[in-house]
Formats: sequence, structure tokens, C-alpha cells
Amino acid sequence: MILVLTAVFLAVMALVVGGYVLVNRDSLEAADTARARLRAPEGPIRNWSLLKDDKISDVPFINRLLSGRNWVESLGVRLERAGLELRPATFSMLMATSAAVGLLIAAKVTDFLASIVFIVLGFVAPFIWLRWKQKRRL
Repeated sequence: MILVLTAVFLAVMALVVGGYVLVNRDSLEAADTARARLRAPEGPIRNWSLLKDDKISDVPFINRLLSGRNWVESLGVRLERAGLELRPATFSMLMATSAAVGLLIAAKVTDFLASIVFIVLGFVAPFIWLRWKQKRRL
């Protein structure tokens, strides 16, 4: 039962992300082109950016849902410190996907304690990766 629910969840998430990219591919391509033109490959390293992404997500519903939350702002700061160009909503989706994969692995394991470890590891793995990227950059 858990395996079926997890598979349905992953299929729905894949459809949502694929649909988002399909609908917004022109604006995403234009934004990437603008960012590439504004970055100078040579010269001194700048600590500021001309493009400020005030949005948490391009999806208005998710933007309204997550805006004004303290943890979202601190997550955005962590992502900037790590040098990642991810938005907090994208990282949250990555965290949910990783937790779902941990849940899938836990469904295959018969030991209860091991399944709890896989679920927790699936949820915490993106944060461990983010901390590693921060330390490597600093």
C-alpha cells in the first residue's frame, strides 16, 4: 500500500514539474539568457548580482504559500552561501523527492528500525549535501 502511494506521489510530482517546465519554457530560457549575459566570466569576483530573485517560486500558488516564512528566507541565504542557483521552493521539492525515495527504500526493507533510518536519511540528505557545498565553497 505504501509502495503504491509513493509511486503515485512520484508520478504526480513528475507531472507537475514536467508541466511547469513545459508551460514556462520560454520565460525560463529568457531568464537564463539574461543571467548568462550579465555574468562576466573574467574580471574580479563580485559579491552582488544585478538580478535579484525576490520570488521564492515562479508558480504563484507556491510563491504565496511560502512567502514570508522565516525558514524559507534562511534557506535562501544558505543556498546563496553554497553558491547554488536553486530557489527555496526547488530545494523543498528536492527534499520531498529525496524523502519519497527514502520511503520507497524503507518499504522494501523488512526491519522496522532500518526503515526508519532510511526515511530520516532521505529527508536529511539534501541538508547534508547543502552543508557540504557551503563548506566546500568557504
